[in-house]
Amino acid sequence: MIGLLNTILCIYFVPVAKEPYSWLCTYLICAFILSARTSKKYIASGMVLGCFNTIWVVLFYSFKFHEFASHHLDVNQWVSAQKDLPASVRNLIVIKSFMTFVSGILPGTFALVITSVKNQLR
Repeated sequence: MIGLLNTILCIYFVPVAKEPYSWLCTYLICAFILSARTSKKYIASGMVLGCFNTIWVVLFYSFKFHEFASHHLDVNQWVSAQKDLPASVRNLIVIKSFMTFVSGILPGTFALVITSVKNQLR
């Protein structure tokens, strides 16, 4: 649900240049939650989280594409440069899907590091 909230924030408020930092904060929050609620298999849990996150990120970006483009001038210019609007929407969806799925590894890795640090401090 944190990823869904961040998706909404990125569509309406967060500039594209700041979006990676927003997602990094989201992944860190998810990592703290994963490290507290799972005992093992942090990377696998992060990948499952990434898969679910991919679904709602892609759905929201595809349904709210025009709002996203209207709030982000650089995306709007990129879309204007494309000859075919459905192709540009499809390209954005493919890019977002790949980025979100690959970044599913991050929360699990962060959770593994957080748990290791917590265990070292005990």
